[in-house]
Amino acid sequence: MSVYRNVNLRSTGEVIKNSPGKVLGWDLCTTVAAERFVKLYDQTTPPTASDPVKITIPISNSAPARIAFTRDLKFDVGIGIRATTGSLDNDAGNPLANSIFVNIFYE
Repeated sequence: MSVYRNVNLRSTGEVIKNSPGKVLGWDLCTTVAAERFVKLYDQTTPPTASDPVKITIPISNSAPARIAFTRDLKFDVGIGIRATTGSLDNDAGNPLANSIFVNIFYE
């Protein structure tokens, strides 16, 4: 198992893995009062607001998102990630710097 760690996830996309993989779980939190959204993508390039989202994970400072899957979440191409202030797939709202903390457990 590998861990992708980011203490400053923003709306600019990042690549976790540039080949097929599996997400085994995550630990996500935010330091701001408003709800934020972490989005995962099945692709090998940094995702943008125009890319199709595989899963959207809402997080708030009162309820961090923590999960360990008993079955893997499969990504056929690669694993991309970004965070936004809005829930819509095409949202480009940029969270405050250093306000979203992410640990993604993957293979």
